[in-house]
Amino acid sequence: MFKPSKVLALLVVGLLLGACQDADTSSDPTVPSHQSADRFAPSKTWDYTSWEPTIKIVRKKMTEEEKLQWRTDLLDRSKNVPGVDPSQLNDPGLVRFEPTLRDVDLSVAQCLNDRGFKAHPHPTGGIQFDPHPQSQESALQIADWECRAMYTPEPALLTEWSEDQLSLLYDYWDQYFIPCLADHNINVDTSNKPSKQTWVSLFHTPDSISWQPDDYLVFVDRYPGGEQVQKDCPGMPPTDVFYGAEE
Repeated sequence: MFKPSKVLALLVVGLLLGACQDADTSSDPTVPSHQSADRFAPSKTWDYTSWEPTIKIVRKKMTEEEKLQWRTDLLDRSKNVPGVDPSQLNDPGLVRFEPTLRDVDLSVAQCLNDRGFKAHPHPTGGIQFDPHPQSQESALQIADWECRAMYTPEPALLTEWSEDQLSLLYDYWDQYFIPCLADHNINVDTSNKPSKQTWVSLFHTPDSISWQPDDYLVFVDRYPGGEQVQKDCPGMPPTDVFYGAEE
């Protein structure tokens, strides 16, 4: 789980997770003792859209003109890409505002593939790249920036999370996500779980508490049955629930 400011940075410069099969899993809390498909078999069917939200989030209304100006400002702020001269980053034009971060990943990955870079949307968010020559790194960064400019997220997806959103997320984790993982034989360590009031009140401060149980999803897709866990137990509530709808 990333704070909005971190999400923004990742959307701008790309999330280079790497596609190496021999990546280090020493910090993986979900490494199974045996790699059979029934390792994560749940006792029942799970559907995160069935979770009853504890708070109703209403999205701030924006005119099309306001959204386009917001996008222009976003692109101007995002030109600090390592190893790339800002003059090389030119707006290719907006194709569309994407309604979810998952849609951003899908569109950007396809855009990058169309430009010759092997990219795949990662199940937990972001873009995963196949190995490429270091000589292509600058070209990849430019292509990534341009693709993200073409498929820009709706502004609400990059707005700093409100206290209501944070409270909602805490409740989702507590009421759905953690029990869902437990039923898939992944037990989240809650011994240092903060109270909701403390976690929410400190979230946007230097004293924020680094408690994010969705970290348990990072490596799970590497094992048989892991992708189903990610589908059954997403780390975030549905987009329309967490970001709300305009009224």
